[in-house]
Amino acid sequence: MKNEKTEKSKAPKAHVSETKKLVVKRIKELSGKYNMMMIMNIMGLPSSQFQQLRKKFKKEAVMEVVKKKLAIKILEEDERTKPLIPSLEQSAAILFSNLDPFELSIKFDEQRSPAKAKPGQIANNDLAIEAGPTDLMAGPALSELSKVGLKVGVEGGKIAVKERKLLVKKGEKISAGIADVLSKLEITPFSVGLEPLAAYDKKSGKVFVSLKINKKEKIGNLKLASVRAIMLAISVGYTAKETISMLIGKAGMQFNKLNSLINQNTTQTQ
Repeated sequence: MKNEKTEKSKAPKAHVSETKKLVVKRIKELSGKYNMMMIMNIMGLPSSQFQQLRKKFKKEAVMEVVKKKLAIKILEEDERTKPLIPSLEQSAAILFSNLDPFELSIKFDEQRSPAKAKPGQIANNDLAIEAGPTDLMAGPALSELSKVGLKVGVEGGKIAVKERKLLVKKGEKISAGIADVLSKLEITPFSVGLEPLAAYDKKSGKVFVSLKINKKEKIGNLKLASVRAIMLAISVGYTAKETISMLIGKAGMQFNKLNSLINQNTTQTQ
């Protein structure tokens, strides 16, 4: 028994490289310095573009690329950051900032750039080719477009698509042939950039796991809601600075209509 205990005590400990120790130390220091920690997906983002974004936002945030296993170990050490672990992707970065996580998410969304489709990618939306002329010269591309089901012809020496064709439905994989055709037609159905996945905010003590914000869509929804609210207010006669001029206009129209009816009845009586 003593020999067994001795052997166990002599068992070699798992080696942790100096590089990993420095990364852990760096993350802990940043965690203590900033109010907000964010997990970001950087899958498909070219290294050069990541470095550009890191430089662009250096006054607002600090970004560190950490391997998934090491990131899990770091997040497990604090009960407050444990809920971030399920959001970790294989290619992830940890960001630190004092800004609101949603404010940063909007800024990142504005910096996304168009990207070509790659074989095996899942389509985010239906991908269709509309009928019309293209900039492709007649040649080998004619058969390549035909292979993916497009009805094509030649007009003025260039390839033209004869009728609209749905190539890939939302949720389906993009084949190599379709990816090549989309590239030739200069169609970029995807976008790449920093994708916020989850964040922990020290000030509020809250974890946010849904940070995707489409600014244009949100603004459109707010404008629509505003119009509907004003129309409802006018219909019930609710007075406010946004409705008073329209209510006066509506009252004027009703007065003119009523006055016209009175004059019409008076004329008929005479």
